[in-house]
Amino acid sequence: MKLHKYTNLRFIGMAMLLLVSLMFQRVSPASAQDGAGSETISDVTFFVDGPDAADLAVPAAALFILDANFDLQANNAVPTGWVVSSTDASQWGVTDYVPVFTPTTGAANSPTSAGKKVWVSAGGTTPVDPSASTYPVSHKTTMRYQLNLSQYNKTANFSFWYFNDSEDCSAPGAGDGDFFRWGASTAAAGPYTGMEVAGFSGGWKIVTLDLSAYMGQPSVWVVLQFESDADANVGDGAYVDDVKLTATGFKNIAATASQSGYLRESGLNTNVANQRAVGSYWVGDSTGKGAYRIILSFNTTGVKPVGTDFKSAQLRVTYLARTGNSFTTTSLAPFNGVRLYGKNGFFGSHAGLQLGDFNLAATNLGNFPNLPTSNIYIRGLNASRTTSVINTTGVTQFRLQFNLKTDMDAISDLIKFNAPKLLVTYGTP
Repeated sequence: MKLHKYTNLRFIGMAMLLLVSLMFQRVSPASAQDGAGSETISDVTFFVDGPDAADLAVPAAALFILDANFDLQANNAVPTGWVVSSTDASQWGVTDYVPVFTPTTGAANSPTSAGKKVWVSAGGTTPVDPSASTYPVSHKTTMRYQLNLSQYNKTANFSFWYFNDSEDCSAPGAGDGDFFRWGASTAAAGPYTGMEVAGFSGGWKIVTLDLSAYMGQPSVWVVLQFESDADANVGDGAYVDDVKLTATGFKNIAATASQSGYLRESGLNTNVANQRAVGSYWVGDSTGKGAYRIILSFNTTGVKPVGTDFKSAQLRVTYLARTGNSFTTTSLAPFNGVRLYGKNGFFGSHAGLQLGDFNLAATNLGNFPNLPTSNIYIRGLNASRTTSVINTTGVTQFRLQFNLKTDMDAISDLIKFNAPKLLVTYGTP
């Protein structure tokens, strides 16, 4: 059928109106992917603007802890503790808007639709409403956070969840893509070493950035940056949630020799010591059938950074010598093993080695293994026991004693230990 020329013109006009309407309508993130419909990921080294006025907001001391889900912060606010900057009037800020593409599948602890998060243009003097508009063109905004990794010497990782929908770098146009970047540096302005993505993430993803190269540094910056080019953009840009530092460290503390040593019981089952020897570590029995017990004192003041938790501890003693006829090897089995007792603080009236420390009440921390590993006896403590017994404001003391006080043979059977050490592991909550 041949159409009248006016009919053709009407169809063309309607099509043009529809096209104009779509150009000014916010595109749903579920379909606002770039031409490739995928995400491009690559390593990157980059700088950020600075130092600038925003750097004046840097806290006086870097923090040992970073754990933010933004749920308690006001919409459009600068995330607490972060230094935020931008090339225009909008910047990273808090929002409760839920991206249209929020999959129900994936990790159980991925950000929930009800929680708050940060978005690339939700803050600033002229914040953008993500429910009504996408991110601006020629937009670069940066979030930086200063960490103190000086006491983390075991592991350190910076992690977060992100959702990104931006122009892929394979798309044509000025600037060739809109990028979400993250990285770490010892300088606020960089260079930052990390990763960048462009395109459509397909939902929420978790990122873990290894910070082990920065362990021991008192000032380490982590950064989130979004940058768009000058041509038309698509989708939401980047959302970030559940930002966290996960790090652990340990301290190896030698016993204070002037407060440590052995105590000898006055006789069979008297439970009273009548001899002490500072800096000498014998455990066993005497010819008078009295027990030898060891007191170890450690200065554990400030053993972990403020805000961190104890993860574990180990008390280590090294085999040095043995005497008598019961101990023919390094095994502790002839006297039914050595039991460890702990005290948050000191046993007696002061930290020095006292005769009265021999039988004072303390926390039972279980037995050492009967056999050493490379001549070292190790008693491990879990997080709960470590937390209960370690004194972070002073002295922590331990008592080592055989479960069998004497073998009743009137011969002094002793094992001598050396180099007592306390290894404490701590980390972020």
